[in-house]
Amino acid sequence: MCSKRCAQSIEYVVRRMAEREAAAHLLHPLPAALVESPITKIFIHVESCPWCGWTVSAKSPNAGLMPLREMRILHGSERASQGSATLSALACESLTARSLLILALGLERGTGLLTFSFVTRSVAWARMLRNSAESAIADVVARLDASEAWADELLGVRPPSAAVPISKPPYTLPASTRHSMNVLLHIKNGRTGQRNTAETFSRIRNSLHSHFITPHLNDVFLDSLNRVYEQWRLSKVAISLDGRVVRK
Repeated sequence: MCSKRCAQSIEYVVRRMAEREAAAHLLHPLPAALVESPITKIFIHVESCPWCGWTVSAKSPNAGLMPLREMRILHGSERASQGSATLSALACESLTARSLLILALGLERGTGLLTFSFVTRSVAWARMLRNSAESAIADVVARLDASEAWADELLGVRPPSAAVPISKPPYTLPASTRHSMNVLLHIKNGRTGQRNTAETFSRIRNSLHSHFITPHLNDVFLDSLNRVYEQWRLSKVAISLDGRVVRK
């Protein structure tokens, strides 16, 4: 169990992560988003989920992984084209267009970091737990924070403590995640053998909630941290919009 001092330390890190995502939400969409047939700049490498086992195939697609037209899922041994970014994501999660603006902006500006690969927080969390299952939650959250600190200079966010070394690639995308509605609908169809109704669609949509790490976590302490995260992120966005601070 985390002590009061430990919890306060984690909350500080979680607020910084929330501030990072809030700043990324205020980035301006690029003109490429308006192009009829944009060049593919972000390639998605899909990983099977270690929690639910979901994987992407022709029979179980996940449209939630491609919110932008300049994106494409890599298949088999296929490699991303030169000058593009590769993002690893879990097969069952959903990405938003706004969460990917920072990668698109980095590519547009020719940021050197964009030559490396990236992972979603869900993928980063799963790998960290797999490699150090006995680590305390505070340590894993701190490493997750450090793995996305590459974005701080671009976003103008306070960096992690010098005591936490900036991680090496792959870097983490500073964005919350949620279950893909597309995947949940496929799962329900497989169980019932029936087509989805408008009522089913609405019920599943209303059940989707974002989490700052991964939609599969069912932990009271991490749920409390998620509430801290969401409140801080919303307050930062509201303050910036009220002051008309929109990053370009």
